[in-house]
Order: sequence, then C-alpha cells, then structure tokens
Amino acid sequence: MPAPSRDAIAVAVGKCVFLKLAPQDTQKLLAPVGAKVDWKAVRAYTAQAVRSPQAAACLSGHFTEQLAVLNAVLEPKLFLGGASPCLADLVLAVALHGCFAAFDDQHKWALCNASRWFDLLQHRAVALGMPDDLKPGPPVTFVYDAPEPLPAIESLAPLATDAEGVACYRGVPFATAAGKCTAAIKSAPIS
Repeated sequence: MPAPSRDAIAVAVGKCVFLKLAPQDTQKLLAPVGAKVDWKAVRAYTAQAVRSPQAAACLSGHFTEQLAVLNAVLEPKLFLGGASPCLADLVLAVALHGCFAAFDDQHKWALCNASRWFDLLQHRAVALGMPDDLKPGPPVTFVYDAPEPLPAIESLAPLATDAEGVACYRGVPFATAAGKCTAAIKSAPIS
C-alpha cells in the first residue's frame, strides 16, 4: 500500500484540528519548524481542537480514521516532515493530547506508529519551549509491551457508546450529535 499523499496528510491534519485547510496552510504546516517555533501559528491552528479526553472519547471514531492516515505516513518516518518536526507535528502534539489520553491500549497499539510519534512529540514540544497556555497537562502514558498480534485498526470500537453499542455523545447517537456539532463549526481556512 503506497504512503498517503501530501494532500491526504493535509486533509487528515485539518480534520484533527477541525479546520478546512487552504493550500497555503498545507505548505506552512508541512514546512520544517527550524530553530524558532511559531507558537502563535500553533495557537491559531489549534483554536478549535478538541482538548478534553471525554470529548475525544466521544469522537474516537473520527480521530481513529484520521490517525490511520498519519499512522501509514509515520511508519518509515520519525515526524510528518521527515527527519525533523514540521509545524503540523507541533500543532497535532497540542491538538491530539486529549485524544491519546482517551485512547485505551488497543487504540494506541493499533495506531502504533502514530502512538510512537505522539509520545516523542509530547516531550519534544515542551523541550522546544511550548508556552504554558498550550501545554495540555500531564504526559500521556503508553504501555511498551506490545501484544501479539497487534490489534487491527478496523477492529477498534468507539470509546463512547450507548447501551446498544451505538457511538454516542452524552446519550445522543453520534450521527445526530455530529450533525449538530458540524453545523456549529465554521470550516473556513486560517488566514
């Protein structure tokens, strides 16, 4: 299976932060950060991000789908930008903390490349001088003893379900709740 394209990566990054990204956003996000991180840009791209583990659990299917794309990209790479972090790596380090905090070990192992990447980033972002207002809280923990075989991404169940096993948010079936949430989110590019 070929690695996802640059456009597929940009779409997955945008969906993780709930933004529709313009081509200039993709160019900016996938460029190496260099010695000085633009934390103002990180703050702008993460303004709509889901940070609460409880909310992320309710959207676990959404995050699993996007992280599956990034998982494939990260199999041969350390960062989305290759050997060094790009702005997208740092944006997602902030935006996905709640998601990885909500994930159970099955989710983390099924998305093992993305989990390895996130674990590295959560520490690297702090070392790069992440401002206090972007720090999401205590580091997410990971179990390093891999199960045999690793769980398949397709086998992952939603983390928040009702009594019948239907994905839900605060007792409302996810399809209905997502429709209400989608109507409330403006998908405008960052300028």
